[in-house]
Amino acid sequence: MRKVLILGAILPITAVAQVIDTFENGVNIGSWSFGTGGGGIVNTGGNPGAYWREGQIDSFAPQARTEWGSSSPFVGDYRGNGVSQISVDFQLYHVDFSAAERPLTLLLVEDNGTPNDFDDDWGAFVKHTEFVPQVGEGWKSFTFDFDSNSAILPTGWLTVPFGPNSPQNPDWNSLITDVDQLRFFWGDPELFYIFQMFDIGMDNVAINAVPEPGTLAALGVGMAVLLLRRRL
Repeated sequence: MRKVLILGAILPITAVAQVIDTFENGVNIGSWSFGTGGGGIVNTGGNPGAYWREGQIDSFAPQARTEWGSSSPFVGDYRGNGVSQISVDFQLYHVDFSAAERPLTLLLVEDNGTPNDFDDDWGAFVKHTEFVPQVGEGWKSFTFDFDSNSAILPTGWLTVPFGPNSPQNPDWNSLITDVDQLRFFWGDPELFYIFQMFDIGMDNVAINAVPEPGTLAALGVGMAVLLLRRRL
């Protein structure tokens, strides 16, 4: 059974809600992929147990991401839900040349209210102090802590445009209250790398939150519905 903590309105404000995608029982609750269409759940060899693996990633920088338009619990109103931490485990099985000295980057994406128009998308990102794993290193864990209640772009974060119509003055408050996609970017988004083939495993993607009192009930109902759907 998947370990999902369900909270209700009776819990105190200090209660922490966690959604964790372990890919057990063949379920990908976060709607994760690297965008190749060829990934899938492997039942053994994860950290531990099942995990997600994509072996034909032809990219300058692999990006594990939630699928657009999905009901992933890893997107939405981070501020309202009190999101304070995101973590993930990765393993690199193969790379054509090298993935050395690439930071793992947490990237939050805003579709600017036009989900069918990618020319005005933009994102905010923060780089981890640790580099992505190398072949033979095994599973490596990454944790990103941040303040979703910050009224300004947090220290260490930067913004990046994705199209010619991206806003000139991107609004952090608009993004953090309506995250449309979550990505783990293998590298620095401000740099370009050579294209090569990657084979990557991902496990234990988790989002932790300390909800405000008014959102505890809604979050508890949402988690209950999510767990119920996965049991059906």
